[in-house]
Amino acid sequence: MVKHAFLGVQHSFEEADVVIIPIAYDSTTSYGTGARFAPHCIVYASTQLEFFDRFRGNVGEQMKICTLDEFWPSKPPEKAVREIESLIKDIIGGGKRFVVLGGDHSVSIGVFNALPPLSILHIDAHADLRKEYEGTPYSHACALRHALDRHKVVQVGVRSLCEEEAQLMREGKVKTFFGDEWEAEEVVKCLGKDVYITLDVDALDFSFNATGTPEPGGISWRKMLHLVEKLKDKNVVGFDIVELSTSDLCSPAAYACAKLVFSMISAFWYGEKT
Repeated sequence: MVKHAFLGVQHSFEEADVVIIPIAYDSTTSYGTGARFAPHCIVYASTQLEFFDRFRGNVGEQMKICTLDEFWPSKPPEKAVREIESLIKDIIGGGKRFVVLGGDHSVSIGVFNALPPLSILHIDAHADLRKEYEGTPYSHACALRHALDRHKVVQVGVRSLCEEEAQLMREGKVKTFFGDEWEAEEVVKCLGKDVYITLDVDALDFSFNATGTPEPGGISWRKMLHLVEKLKDKNVVGFDIVELSTSDLCSPAAYACAKLVFSMISAFWYGEKT
């Protein structure tokens, strides 16, 4: 077992179907810090997962996953975004599906910039549509603002926003489903064929309570997995999980994130298409 590889098994980049990209970065956090340690904790927790998935059987045995070394971008956020964009372009150029483990939500900006136009499913307690926050347009609170001109954005789980963000919603710049007042089927209908998913753990209930920006009223584990199952017929090119804030290798929240990553990989890239 490889302690620093997802599921404890490491394949070469060339033979891998899926690349795990741990990005240790939280320079734009505005409340609780520590998200830079989360990628390591999630990967470590994943080594305790069973390979068996109740929907798809012993699917872990089929997975060919390469976990890259942790990437520590430069601290200035505008430079970090450029470095992440370059990294993701290399992964896409290799024809790989990929999973980014953050890190604060600003790491996703570099991913959005690297992707061709597609639908972005943004699962988050916060709208993250501000033009600027705390002196920078590259804050975690601005992440999805960078996606609007290039991609179609659909948001799920939002429970906290400002007037600037509400105005963008009123103008139809983004489709938003608030809290848990939605059904998976109606969300999926809003997405195009090609989809990237960005998931801030504060969207979810308090089994994911190790986060720097907690917000009550989150999506349940059951409802999240139901959404994952409904998304499996889309062409999901990649996804990220961000904003977990913990340095505890035995954190229940890190284990929950690892379990969710495994479930998403299983559904999107190893499950049967219907």
